[in-house]
Amino acid sequence: YMSSPIWPRLYIYAGGSGGESTLTSYAAIIHDAFIGNGYGESSLSTLTDLTQGHNESAWATYFPIAYSWLVGI
Repeated sequence: YMSSPIWPRLYIYAGGSGGESTLTSYAAIIHDAFIGNGYGESSLSTLTDLTQGHNESAWATYFPIAYSWLVGI
């Protein structure tokens, strides 16, 4: 009997405004690579926002959401 692996939770965010729209496609590629290699779907969250950049302002917006999801609150 082998139990299911316990996957650490991963949160991937990418913003796409300001000429950084190619970053959002990388988030999907990373997500798909993890899932394709057997990573637990419930342990992986990916968010892209084409209206936000890849900068401190966007991170300030999404960090509370990511943190709550990562620690399960």
